[in-house]
Amino acid sequence: MFLGLIMQFILGFILENDLGPLRMLVFYLITGIGGTLMGTVASSMYAVGPEAATFGMAAGLIGWFAFNWTNFE
Repeated sequence: MFLGLIMQFILGFILENDLGPLRMLVFYLITGIGGTLMGTVASSMYAVGPEAATFGMAAGLIGWFAFNWTNFE
C-alpha cells in the first residue's frame, strides 16, 4: 500500500508537469476506471484499489518516453 502511494506520487508528478492538472485528472480517472473494468472482464478475481490507475500512469509515462525519444539525444 505504501509503495503504491509512492509510485503514484512519482509518476503523477512527472506526468502532471507534461499534461497539466486538468488533463492529468481526466487521464487518472480514465486509467483507473478502464483498468478496473478490464480486470473485471479479464478475470473473475478482481481487486479494488488504485493499482489500475498506477499501472495506467506507468503506461502513460512509457508512451510519453516513446513519443519524446528524440528529445533525449
